[in-house]
Amino acid sequence: MFRTILLPIDFSEPSARAARFAAAIAYHTGSKIRAFTVETQQTENANHFGLLKQFVFDAADTIKKTIHPAIKQDLEFEFETMTHDLVSQAILEAAEVEEIDLVAMGTHGRSGLSALLLGSVTEQVIHELQKPLVAVNGGDHPVLSDAQLPHNILVAINFTDVSLAGLRQAVKLAELWQSRLLLFHSVEIAVTVPYTPLNTGPILAAESDLIEQANNSLSDLARNEIPHDIEFELIVTEGEPSNKILETIEERVVDLVVVSPRRQKLIERILLGSTTERLLHHCPVPVWVHQEGQYSLTN
Repeated sequence: MFRTILLPIDFSEPSARAARFAAAIAYHTGSKIRAFTVETQQTENANHFGLLKQFVFDAADTIKKTIHPAIKQDLEFEFETMTHDLVSQAILEAAEVEEIDLVAMGTHGRSGLSALLLGSVTEQVIHELQKPLVAVNGGDHPVLSDAQLPHNILVAINFTDVSLAGLRQAVKLAELWQSRLLLFHSVEIAVTVPYTPLNTGPILAAESDLIEQANNSLSDLARNEIPHDIEFELIVTEGEPSNKILETIEERVVDLVVVSPRRQKLIERILLGSTTERLLHHCPVPVWVHQEGQYSLTN
């Protein structure tokens, strides 16, 4: 499934976590890692090539010391420095190589006005990338510190075609990693009515109906899409999706979140934000992003 994992490095702690997660995947799947860093006009005279190799070797060595002793193979690496004025564009160009199946990169979790006006490199890449990306922001979760592959994968479902494609990717990951799936949907109820107790009954009834419909739809989706040998659980909540996902991560042992955002216009992102971008800022576990019209892992 994974031939080569593209690993952009900016020498930050999130970047180190992404390197460890990429190394864990590569050790378990026999993938190659292509690590690179981008030199801008301000940094192109630095000795980044040697630093890049040491940075990635340190991450791989950390993982190798904790990985299962039955896995003996050494990792295959490629190292490269690129010169480009725009870091995000350099990553997108590097990801166009056919054998790249996954991009793994750290995200700094910036939030507030700076994120709205500028965005992060990870977010800029996500909106243009045609291949899956796993973004790492969390701290000492076992999938980042102990070379563990994800055991519980939460899949955010909103019943669109793109989230169905994301579920199918999650099924492939569950088959590869022998993981358990948590199919997650949060019902958002926004009703504007005159302030009167007479409206309370119908709103509560509608809420109950929506939750029941979501449960039934998730059940149908699981029956049609999940093989019998994959363990799964259905989770339906009520509220803003990203907040509810973060609550579920705290309540359950979740190791990876799979989200499938639709492509948004810039004004929509500024005014409304998105579930994916909120998760990039706050999620303590890796976030696998599968976008609309994106390349799929099928082998």
